[in-house]
Amino acid sequence: LNAPISTTLSLQPEVIYNDLGSKVTFGNDHKNSYSTNLGYIAVPVMLQYNATPEFYLEAGPEFGFLISAKNKLKDGDGRSLETDWTKTATRNLNTFNLGVGLGLGYHITPKVSINARYVAGITNIGKDKDLIGKSYSDSKNNVFQVGLGLAF
Repeated sequence: LNAPISTTLSLQPEVIYNDLGSKVTFGNDHKNSYSTNLGYIAVPVMLQYNATPEFYLEAGPEFGFLISAKNKLKDGDGRSLETDWTKTATRNLNTFNLGVGLGLGYHITPKVSINARYVAGITNIGKDKDLIGKSYSDSKNNVFQVGLGLAF
């Protein structure tokens, strides 16, 4: 939805899925790895400024809700152990994520646009109450997003 406020300003709420993650390799041969994937339903609410009829700048908050959490440990011999800890993630991870987005876009036609946005995380991923959460307690979700918008 893109709701015009004036000739140069509009408000654009969205609903998107973000699959965020990290991977760390370790060991003398760097063949061992540990990866985490976190899935969020994100609701950005962008205020857009139309600098020209084609180009726009946008900024606003993004609210994220954790819906999946998975870990994978792989050793140098190719064996792996996957853990789906979605049900227990609420003990270790914050299920709400807040970020601030800043981006720019281009209207290809009046009904089609493309944009790029960077969202800097404000809230910490993990709770520092236990070992698993503490390892993520200083981490934040920072995301670079590219999107294609279609108006109907």
